[in-house]
Amino acid sequence: MEMNNKQFPYEVFPKSLAALIGQLETCYGFVAAYSAVSFLVAFGAVVGNTTLVRYYKSFIENCALFVVLVGKASKGKSAPIKYALKFLMECDSEKFSAFKNEMKAYKENESKRKKGEEIEPMEYPVLKQRILNDATMEAVLKVLYENPRGILLYHDELKGLLGTMNRYRPGNDMEMLLSAWSHMPINVNRKGSDPIKINNPFCSIIGSTQPDVFKDIFSGTDNGWAARWLLCVDLDNSIPEWTDEEVDSALEDKVKEAFQKLEALPEIIGEDGNIIPNVLELTPEARKLMKDWRNGKDHRLRLMEDANETFATAHAKADIIALRIALLLKMMYYGFGEGDGTTVDVRAVEGAIKIVEYFKNQVEVMHKLIYQADVRLLMSKEQSEVYEALPNTEFKTGEGVKIAANFGMGEWIFKRFLKNERFFEKMKYGMNRKMFVED
Repeated sequence: MEMNNKQFPYEVFPKSLAALIGQLETCYGFVAAYSAVSFLVAFGAVVGNTTLVRYYKSFIENCALFVVLVGKASKGKSAPIKYALKFLMECDSEKFSAFKNEMKAYKENESKRKKGEEIEPMEYPVLKQRILNDATMEAVLKVLYENPRGILLYHDELKGLLGTMNRYRPGNDMEMLLSAWSHMPINVNRKGSDPIKINNPFCSIIGSTQPDVFKDIFSGTDNGWAARWLLCVDLDNSIPEWTDEEVDSALEDKVKEAFQKLEALPEIIGEDGNIIPNVLELTPEARKLMKDWRNGKDHRLRLMEDANETFATAHAKADIIALRIALLLKMMYYGFGEGDGTTVDVRAVEGAIKIVEYFKNQVEVMHKLIYQADVRLLMSKEQSEVYEALPNTEFKTGEGVKIAANFGMGEWIFKRFLKNERFFEKMKYGMNRKMFVED
């Protein structure tokens, strides 16, 4: 059986970042794929609306991504996200300190003016921030309006994001997020407040969930909600051991420097209050590579015959995702001093294609788990090997013990494995049967 352990191709990342991700796995036990996609989202949020990529005259994309990490509660999904976002959080903290000083000066200015002093009025300060969590949609839209560069919504448990939607009012919060993903204008009209128009919203989202919760979050919608999410799945239930090792601080410094370099990208504000972006073109070679991949047979929907339509639709959006990730990789290369950031080249497109193929695989993994009830996807490597070797018909417990021993699994461990009702069914007279057998 092909398991769900297809590796995220983080070797396409800038060299220092790839090295750091490897060390995070070795030293801290972070799942490499979790770290990689978290950094993708983080760097995309830094770039925001400053830089776009064009394929056709009317086909222009930013690098906003909706990503969900899927794994058991014990898998440590939060730590990689927080690690990748800490550089952004530090930046937000600095901006908040500056905002407090500006607000203090504003209040002092207003106080003096009320006392009759003839001084120039100050503009009301606006908090520049990048990361939001536990915010209502009204708050999200307000921050989006005040931060034309873009924002990142972070929810440790993705179900929490859905819990905030329409919490205090009936509405179409989900549709607004869909518009943000497609960078379509958002018009907000609220009683008692001035209307808001966000012409080019940039909003990325990252969160995590457990396999059992995944279906509840993404099923039952027909508006393309699930199709816009990139899945990063690790269903291996093994828990990494602690070590005494630390990651190389020099690598961390290089990552921080890359974030700072991208943070310094100019924000050219037009008369309408929106950022005038720098639009990158694909080189002729990169354009050909993207076109050939897009039109090739390997890109055709692989789930049309037996998949839920939601997942099939996700494959259909792979070309948009590929273009976004190609832009993102190019800007990451620029941030790490591995490129000039002027055009999207072959290296960026090749890397984007590999990453998109990874995400397409993840869609199929979750489809098999949810719709085919392939419980093997929830097993460790050792468990799956034993499971495969067991008879597809009924078998005695003693017979199973002997088979398990061939794979180094002790009797007590096997009998505990056998008690999992998701994996096995207990029959009469000490007989057992596997819950999933391929035709």
